[in-house]
Amino acid sequence: MMDAANFLHSHRSHDVTHLLGRWRRLGRSLRLRPALLCRAADFDVICLESRGKTPGVYLSAGIHGDEPGATEGLFRWAARGGMAELLRRKIPFFLAPCLNPWGLANNRRLDANDVDLNRQFRGRAVSPVRELRARVRGHSYRLALTLHEDYDAQGLYLYEVRGSTPFWGELLSTAAAKIIPPDPRARIELRAAHGGVIRPGLTDAITRRFLRGGCPEALWLHFHGHAERVFTFETPSEFDLDRRAETHVALITESIRLAFPPTYDVLCRSLHRNREKIQN
Repeated sequence: MMDAANFLHSHRSHDVTHLLGRWRRLGRSLRLRPALLCRAADFDVICLESRGKTPGVYLSAGIHGDEPGATEGLFRWAARGGMAELLRRKIPFFLAPCLNPWGLANNRRLDANDVDLNRQFRGRAVSPVRELRARVRGHSYRLALTLHEDYDAQGLYLYEVRGSTPFWGELLSTAAAKIIPPDPRARIELRAAHGGVIRPGLTDAITRRFLRGGCPEALWLHFHGHAERVFTFETPSEFDLDRRAETHVALITESIRLAFPPTYDVLCRSLHRNREKIQN
C-alpha cells in the first residue's frame, strides 16, 4: 500500500473518464478490446471478457456509485497481473469494471434515474442490467465475485451464497484480515454473522422479504445457474480508501487461487484432449 495520506490527496476514484481510460489501456496492453455494453447518462458501460470451453470467473464492481473502493480494487488486481494471469492460464472471464458510471462520478448509490441497479436483476430489467444479462446468457462460471462497500460496516464482511462445499468464506476473511479485520458484529443486516461471514439460507423469511424489493446481482447469478460459487464482498466505507481497495485485491486474489489451483489447469488440458479425441 502507498502512504494513505498521499493517496487520499492524489486519488481519482470518482473520475470515470480516468477509470475507463485505465481499463482501455490495460486491455490494449493485453490485446483485449473492451466491449461496450451500453451508454448510461453520457458514460460508457464497458466489459472485458475472454471466452473458453470451461467455466471461468465473473467479476463486477461499481453497481453502487458511492463504493469507489470496489472499482479501484478491481482495477488494481487486474493491473498487477491478475487479468494477464487468467489469460495465460486460459481461464475464461467476464469483467464489468463499473456498472454505474454516473453514480460513481456523482458519488451516488443510485443511477441517474434514482434506480438501485442492484435490485433490477429479475423481470424486465433496466439498462445496463438488461445488456449484462444478455451478454452472459448461456455462460456459466466456476466463481462469481460482486464487489461492494457499506457505510455501516465495522470491518470487512462478505456474503457466501450457499452452494458448493467446503465453504470458503472464513478462508477469504482470513486472507484479508491483516488489511481490514472482519466485522465483529454477531448480526449484520439482520442476519447471523461469524467472523464477518454471512451464509444465509436462501429460503428463509428474511431472504423472501429481501427479494420482494428486487433481485440483486449475486442471487441472480445463483438462481439462474450462472455460477457454482457466488460471493459478495463488503468493505467498510469509513475506513481509508487505500485499505479498502487493497482488501478487494486480496479477496479477489485468494478467491481465484481457491477456485483455480494448478491442478485445475491439468484437468482442463485433459478435458480438451478428450474432447478432441471424441470429435476426431
